[in-house]
Amino acid sequence: VMSSRVKVVLLSLVAVASAQLVRPQEGPNRGFPNVGSPALVVFTPASLEALIRQQQRKALQQPLQGCGISAEVPIGGTLGEGEQWPWVASIIYNRTRVCAAALVSSRHLLTAAHCFDALPGTTHNNEVWVRLGSADLNDGDRTLNDYTISREIIHPGYESATLENDLAIITLEKDVTFSNTVRPVCFPESIQSYEGNMATILGSGKEAAAAAAVGAVAAPIPRTVLEAAQLLVWNNQECQGAHQHPIRDTHICAGRKVGEINVCKGDSGGPMVVNGPQGWSVIGLVSWASRGGICGQPGEPVVYTRISEYMSWINNKIV
Repeated sequence: VMSSRVKVVLLSLVAVASAQLVRPQEGPNRGFPNVGSPALVVFTPASLEALIRQQQRKALQQPLQGCGISAEVPIGGTLGEGEQWPWVASIIYNRTRVCAAALVSSRHLLTAAHCFDALPGTTHNNEVWVRLGSADLNDGDRTLNDYTISREIIHPGYESATLENDLAIITLEKDVTFSNTVRPVCFPESIQSYEGNMATILGSGKEAAAAAAVGAVAAPIPRTVLEAAQLLVWNNQECQGAHQHPIRDTHICAGRKVGEINVCKGDSGGPMVVNGPQGWSVIGLVSWASRGGICGQPGEPVVYTRISEYMSWINNKIV
């Protein structure tokens, strides 16, 4: 039961491994391998896992040309609307921002599957759209960078009660026009844990207001512009110690052990990124936190979907 968790992204591993075909046999058993045939391939759990990882690495080695480019702040100047993080999108429903997403191609975005739980049975109408390239991501008025949704692909293993495999791919009605304020983010460059590294989180959902009294729960208030902060990536064992619910290999956790900065309501599906040789890469999507209704707390990291674990599935769906 998810009553104690904020629905904020997760994902599940779907790996497609190809095995070597056995060699056809001659004689009465033609077409079937004999027992002990040297052409028969037998996978142990370890070798199968290694093959899955190999297939995932192949998928990771196909970055989109021009991805992960963020404008630099000019000396003595400021960036225009959306230039620093041009891949961040908002999902707007009924003129209100309900979730975030990450642009990964000219027509596709990644977000949390649970973002669609509260939306109408069909998102292919004028009540739901995706916004890109705007500093004021909560403005309900339509802009030139608003796009209607053609379809959403929910991960087949998604479970709304537990947020297992909480990943979705959004396909837009038409290609976006790339500019300084609208560009895709790169996929992860490699499979790694990132633990101990600093990652950048991006959001414009809500932020915790100052509590009225010591010990009182602060009510989240809306933010109107996109904000960024750096958080420490925890190892999964330490993250498990901070949460009652299972932390899996498909998760990546980040948060501050002191201080109040973290993601909050409305940031579901938003990207966590790192900067590398190919540019900025999305390594996680906001999934959940344990304390229902409260933003990420010190000593309690937020749980993200680990994108590298899903590249086979993602690449299969956006080709």
